[in-house]
Amino acid sequence: FDVSVFCYTVPLLIGATICTVPQDGIKYLSVYKILDKQKITVAAMVPSVIAFLKPYWDKIHLPHLRYTIFTGESVKSAIAEAWSKCAPNSVIDDFYGPTEATIFCHAYRCNKKAAAIKSYNGVISIGRPFSGITAIVMNENNHLVPAGAKGELLIAGDQITTGYLNNKDKNAVSFITIHFNGRMQRFYRTGDLVFADEQGDYMYCGRIDNQVQVHGFRVELGEIEYHAGKLLDGAACAAVARTNDAGNAEIYLFVEGNEDKISEITSSIQTSLPYYMHPLKIFSLKNLPVNANGKLDRNKLIDLIT
Repeated sequence: FDVSVFCYTVPLLIGATICTVPQDGIKYLSVYKILDKQKITVAAMVPSVIAFLKPYWDKIHLPHLRYTIFTGESVKSAIAEAWSKCAPNSVIDDFYGPTEATIFCHAYRCNKKAAAIKSYNGVISIGRPFSGITAIVMNENNHLVPAGAKGELLIAGDQITTGYLNNKDKNAVSFITIHFNGRMQRFYRTGDLVFADEQGDYMYCGRIDNQVQVHGFRVELGEIEYHAGKLLDGAACAAVARTNDAGNAEIYLFVEGNEDKISEITSSIQTSLPYYMHPLKIFSLKNLPVNANGKLDRNKLIDLIT
């Protein structure tokens, strides 16, 4: 909903035309048809849309598309690279930000002239904060981490909400006021794990709650997805953790299609990653489930574990 407000209001304020996806037909194929037939010049999409269009990548040609905005979820570098070929004249921006920061507060522009798109574990950078936004990275003890170290991204500035309505407990957890840059500032905890590189671009490493403890080791599920994804030729995959009856975390991996590659994926992960990061089982699904917002539904994946 929050992104839809942006998609409606900004074009109307500058006198642009809005084209919506019809309810009939195949949703993702309809997206491509509208981009093509209506000669759309600016498109704001969750990257999952492009992933679903993978069977048509070699047929999609959108020379009139000038700006592509990816938002709503992390962007795989493979998606950005494939889309740059489908829309050769389009600038590609990754817009990052939670609803609590008025939707967008960071941006990264994929530079086609650069040697490579900045990425970490196959996910492109979320770039730098907007003017007026202060971004810091803190550890679990609320201490600033040194440059290049991982921690939770906290953001402050005029874009940050004043809080959740009638929810003092959640406000107390989600917001923290600290002395930074010579003054007291109120920061929102995004729950996202990041680190800043030498150029000041922030690299997205996943959700804090997607970190799990396995045999005493801290595991980033995104790293498992990255190693599996290298063998999937752009197909989606997702690692999830479930607590067993003994109270221990178990890792499972879901891949979209590619049932014939499960043994190869298993062998590759066992070779590339330490034992505590090996999935207990790998499942193949025709399509990974998504929620009403088109984002991967990890809870539904956990419910599918047998």
